[in-house]
Amino acid sequence: MGMRLRSSLRRGWSLLIAYILLSTLLLAVSLSEVSSKGRTFDRVPFYEARGGVICRDGRPINLFGLSWFGFETCDYVVHGLWARNWRELLRQVKELGFNAIRIPFCAASIHGAEPAGIDYELNPDLEGLNSLEIMEKMIAEAEELGIYIVLDYHCVHCGSLEELWYTDDYPEENVIEDWVFLAERFGRYSNVVGADIRCEPHGEAGWGTGDPSNDFRLYVERVGEAILEKAPHWLILVEGVEYTHTKLDDENPYPCFWGENLMGVGEDPVRLPEGKVVYAPHVFGPDVYMQSYFEDPEFPDNMPEIWELHWGYLVDRGYTLVVGSFGGRYREGSLDRLWHDKLVEYLIDKGVCNFFYWCLNPNSDDTGGILLDDWRSVDWDKVYMLRRLIDAAKNGYTLSNLESLFVSGGVFNATIVYGDSRPHGLSTALVQWTWWEGPVLHKRSLHGLWKLSRGTCWILRCTTSRSASSYQSIGGRS
Repeated sequence: MGMRLRSSLRRGWSLLIAYILLSTLLLAVSLSEVSSKGRTFDRVPFYEARGGVICRDGRPINLFGLSWFGFETCDYVVHGLWARNWRELLRQVKELGFNAIRIPFCAASIHGAEPAGIDYELNPDLEGLNSLEIMEKMIAEAEELGIYIVLDYHCVHCGSLEELWYTDDYPEENVIEDWVFLAERFGRYSNVVGADIRCEPHGEAGWGTGDPSNDFRLYVERVGEAILEKAPHWLILVEGVEYTHTKLDDENPYPCFWGENLMGVGEDPVRLPEGKVVYAPHVFGPDVYMQSYFEDPEFPDNMPEIWELHWGYLVDRGYTLVVGSFGGRYREGSLDRLWHDKLVEYLIDKGVCNFFYWCLNPNSDDTGGILLDDWRSVDWDKVYMLRRLIDAAKNGYTLSNLESLFVSGGVFNATIVYGDSRPHGLSTALVQWTWWEGPVLHKRSLHGLWKLSRGTCWILRCTTSRSASSYQSIGGRS
C-alpha cells in the first residue's frame, strides 16, 4: 500500500512538472509570436476629427509637432544620430513642450535599408538594425514618452521629391501596398495617429481633374480606403497641391507653395468615412521662396486673405485642419519673422492650433531647425513663437466647472457655474467639450449664459464623483 502510494505520488509529481514545463514552453512560444508581430490591435485608441478638433477615444487632443527628417534621405534614418543618442533627442522634444513627431520616409526605408550616419558608440542599441527596425524602435519609445507619431510618405526615391505619388518604376499599386504594410505593422501602436498620404504633390498633380493619373483627391480616396481597412482607428492627413489644374487656377491670383493649395476641397472634398480626414496644408515664407506677395507694400497684413483663399476657408466649413508643415529661419528683423508672427496670429484667430513645424533638424538649408548646429542647443525664439499656438490651444478647449446644458429658443445655452457652487448635488471632476462643427462662444456675463452663435452638433463628456447614470451627456442640433 505504501509503495503504491509513493509510486502514485511520483507519477503525479512527474505529470505536474511536465505540465509546468509544457505551459512554460507554450507561453514562451506565444510571447515570441507576439514579439515578432509587434502588437495586437486590441487596445489601440480610435482617432477621429470633427469640426476642427482631433479626438482620441472621444476626448480632445492636440498635436504640437515637429518633423524630424532623415528616413526619406539616402541615410535611411533620422538625422542627428552622428551627434546625439536617439533617446536623448526624443526626450528633448518632449521637454521642449512638443507632443508629436512627423516622420518623413521613402520607399527604401520601410523595406529595411541599411542606415548610414549613425555613431554606434552613442547609439549602441541601434547597431545591426535596419532602417525599418530603427523606425519601429523609435515609435515604441515615443509611445512610452507620450509622443504621438504621424507617418509621412515623403517620396518614392530617397533624396528626391517627385511631382506625383508614383513613378514609372514604382507604380501606385506599390505605394498602396507600402501603406497597407505600415498600417498592419504600426497600427498596433497606440501613439501612431495616422498617415500623411504624400508630401507636397506639385507640378502635374492636380485636384478635381477626374483623371486617376493625376487627381490627388482620387488617389487619397483609393489609398485611404486601403489604409482604413487595416487601421480603421487612424486619421488620413491630406496635403494640398500646387495647382488644381481646373478652372480654380484662374480664380487664384496668388502662387501656392507645394502642398498648400486646398481650394478644390470646397467643391470636391475627400470622400472617406466621416471623421477620418484631416487637411494638412504646407505653407512657407520668404526664407523658403520669395513669392511676389512677400514684396507687397502691405506685407504681412496681406497674408490672411491669401491663406483664407488657399486653405483657411475650410475651417468655416467645419473641416479639421492641421498645419502640416511651416518653417523658416525666423531671424530678428527679417521678412520671414514678420511672416511667421502673422501666420501664428492668423492661426490663433482661426482656432487652428495643431501643427507640425519644419523642423527639429538644424541641417535644413532654407529653414534651419528648432535645434542649432550642435544638435543640442535650442533656437528659443522659435520655441517661444510656437508656444503661442500651444498656449492658445490649451486655453481654448476647456471650460471649467460646466455643470449643465439645456436647449432654449433655437440656440444652445450653457449655464456656467464658478467656484464651489454645485447644483443638483454634482461634483464635477473633469469636463471636456468636443466641438463637432466648430461653434463659436460669446460670453454674455460671468455668471450668466454662454450662447453658441450658430446651430451645431456637439457632445459633452464629463466625469463626476457619482455614477455615470447620475449625469447625462446632452447633444442636439438647433
